[in-house]
Amino acid sequence: MDNKTMNQMILYRIEKESEQNQILRRGFVTCDNDQVQIDSPCLLSGINPSFMKGTEHEGVIKTFVFAAAIEDPENKGNTYWGKKRKQYGRIYKEMAYLDLFPIRESRQPVFEKVFRENIKLRKDLLEITQKAIEEMHPRLIIHANRASLYYWGFVQEAPWMGYVFKRVNPDVYSEFPKCMTPERLEMFPFYEITGFSKNSQRINQENYPHDTALQGSFFMEYVMEYRKKEDRQKMYSAKDWEEIWDWVKRFSSSS
Repeated sequence: MDNKTMNQMILYRIEKESEQNQILRRGFVTCDNDQVQIDSPCLLSGINPSFMKGTEHEGVIKTFVFAAAIEDPENKGNTYWGKKRKQYGRIYKEMAYLDLFPIRESRQPVFEKVFRENIKLRKDLLEITQKAIEEMHPRLIIHANRASLYYWGFVQEAPWMGYVFKRVNPDVYSEFPKCMTPERLEMFPFYEITGFSKNSQRINQENYPHDTALQGSFFMEYVMEYRKKEDRQKMYSAKDWEEIWDWVKRFSSSS
């Protein structure tokens, strides 16, 4: 290796460390799900919390309660969580929320780029999140961030949490929710979790060597919101979610 190449590699590594530290110094955010009013709740998940300049709290983990998060406490004009709560109707009191990572960055491509090489940090944090999910054993998981689906196990060559999914066939179940039309099932795929991948690269195998508490739980690919009105109209309404959740509570075999 010549000196120029070596120096370029050193500078690149320092720059990457600097970018990561700059983001990590913003502090962290998690959701407190201890007050969820049901065992085996409905879990809404994303990839990581957003960040607004001027709201840094280095070295501090701040928490919020999904069912009470009418407004972002650090941005009083932001009613994002209130809108999410309204979107799910009466089931919000039976909903938990978890981001896969507590790292604050609004732009997901930036998060993925900056932390791509820090596999250990992502693994360590994701193992904590997975432990929380396993202990919660939700009947339904609504993962509202399609670009991060691979962390759940959808890419078998890089399984991360390593769940195995089976596409739900509506014909197998009686009284399938009428709102879950073929068009919507194509837009928002609906699965049953059938177990763990046998891939040796799956994380958390020391804690979960064989079985998952999520076996028999349902999983939906979803979105937090659409920008275009015509797309927003295709999303499930509060009444739809109530119908889906009532059905899930009857047919989920999650422990």
